[in-house]
Amino acid sequence: MASNNYAQLVTDSTEAQLVLAKLESIAAQGSSFIVRQFNPDVDSFEVACRRESNFPTLRDVEAGGEPMDGAAALTLWRANADTLQSINYGNGFIGLYYESEGRSYIAVPEC
Repeated sequence: MASNNYAQLVTDSTEAQLVLAKLESIAAQGSSFIVRQFNPDVDSFEVACRRESNFPTLRDVEAGGEPMDGAAALTLWRANADTLQSINYGNGFIGLYYESEGRSYIAVPEC
């Protein structure tokens, strides 16, 4: 399922709401997610061509994240709605970024 694309925050509010609605639907249907904790202030992830990002790539989330059932993931990101942002990895892969108790997370659907 890996993508070569890096995490891009979705800035268009309509598109962000569509991403959120799709992921909430996936979670409500009982699908699992992979959730990766990271620190954007100090972590660095190789994107491509020696470029780096402070957000993990999809491959980094999949490799270093923890599986979580959809209901638990939904509860976490709803509890942290004030920090919730939609992520687009390109190639149809999406996720959510949120902060909880001073830590940063990205959740992506597990395929």
